[in-house]
Amino acid sequence: MKKILYISLTTMLLAWYGCAVGEDAMNPGLDPSVSELVFKLVPSAAGSGLDTLVVNGNKVQWYNATTEEVRFTDNYAVAQSIPFANYKSVKFYLHANYLFSSFLAASSNSQSWSSLILYYSSVENRFYLKDGYPDVSVLANPQAEQQLRDENRKKIADEWALFIHQLKFEGRYEE
Repeated sequence: MKKILYISLTTMLLAWYGCAVGEDAMNPGLDPSVSELVFKLVPSAAGSGLDTLVVNGNKVQWYNATTEEVRFTDNYAVAQSIPFANYKSVKFYLHANYLFSSFLAASSNSQSWSSLILYYSSVENRFYLKDGYPDVSVLANPQAEQQLRDENRKKIADEWALFIHQLKFEGRYEE
């Protein structure tokens, strides 16, 4: 009888401890007010240098999952720090670990991408993390393009989940 009571009590204590620790167990010892996210620019030309820090996560005010908008503390300053002609993509890191990359696009671009992009609208002074550019509705075969974009998103689904989890942990995520 004592053995059953001991096992039951131990099980309940472990379950209680797991609930009490909660989200902090996934980010041990980390301060949510200090972002662990880093965005680095990747040069367009091969061999033209190392990746360059464009912004750390502390400059991210929020990411809105519904609108796909990323709001920085100063969108204009971030946009001015990116020479779009010299850089082709942005790498996203968490705790110095590479997560995924996205192409860079601005409202002046005429290219089409079928994978994740960091898009800057100079007219709105807003950044977006979108599944592709331009909107599929303006393309010749929107259904095939959407299918390709969905497949590309699935390839980074696990890393994207880590990115979103970190934004939530830091209080920088909106829906």
